[in-house]
Amino acid sequence: MQHCFVTYIVSYLTADFGMSLAAAGGMLTLAQLGGIISRLVWGVAAERWIRSRLLLGLLGLGMAASALLTAAMTSQWPTALIAGVAALFGATAIGWNGVYLAEVARLVPRQEVSAATGGTLFFTYLGMVVNPLLFGGIVTATGSYGAGFALIALPVAGCAILLLRLREIKKS
Repeated sequence: MQHCFVTYIVSYLTADFGMSLAAAGGMLTLAQLGGIISRLVWGVAAERWIRSRLLLGLLGLGMAASALLTAAMTSQWPTALIAGVAALFGATAIGWNGVYLAEVARLVPRQEVSAATGGTLFFTYLGMVVNPLLFGGIVTATGSYGAGFALIALPVAGCAILLLRLREIKKS
């Protein structure tokens, strides 16, 4: 989802909303700032107040909601509201990585941390390559960026619900 957003949001905002490249790039910048700040906030939250798996599930729901809000946006929305959606998308879809990697490291024996995080990153980066291509195919087939954002919300919401329903996994 992260790379679908960063790959297509500027095109979406310029093509469908008539924003200038500078304004659309500004929205992407807000999303990136949301991601930078939230990585720190989510890390502290996972360390002190909330279990990582629960936080990841909630972030997944936030990602899905952000994607659905992005799909629902219209050119009639105030720029400030579009900026808020971009920041929320960044805070969730860009800010989750550190909590995820820390949770992977927590779940495996110390001597397996490198292999486990490397293995999960293989699938993460595979998604970074494949998902924007699928998203582009959806946009081409439907003629709608909104459809692409709405459709990517579905598997993310499903994964989030699964994370929220799983029992706590104890470290081996």
